[in-house]
Amino acid sequence: MVDLSLFINHSSDGTLIPLLYVDDMALIGDTPSRIDWLVSQLSAEFSIKDMGSLHQFLGIQVHRTHQSLFLSQIHYALDLLQRASMDCCKPCAIPMPSKGRIVTSVDKQYLDPTHYRSLVGRLQ
Repeated sequence: MVDLSLFINHSSDGTLIPLLYVDDMALIGDTPSRIDWLVSQLSAEFSIKDMGSLHQFLGIQVHRTHQSLFLSQIHYALDLLQRASMDCCKPCAIPMPSKGRIVTSVDKQYLDPTHYRSLVGRLQ
């Protein structure tokens, strides 16, 4: 799979990785001076707003450690569970219990194909 919005620039000064999405850009690099250089080059050509250190991008939370970035979609997953009325469910080690039970009554919202399709569509 090819991502046409991800660019990688390796040079003797360091590595820069800009990720573009419409009018948003996340900029990652191995040295702050290299990132500052690209920001100054872009501001000379375009009207940009530097939002500082990356904390969130396109609904993905970014947690920085000393050596890496940890990406998480916990808020997205919690919102999806809430929309499915499953925000009080308990986590389990496997997605389907090995000894399931047959449910005889079903909540009416699960019979609505529009509601089901909107939930499944959010998984993409």
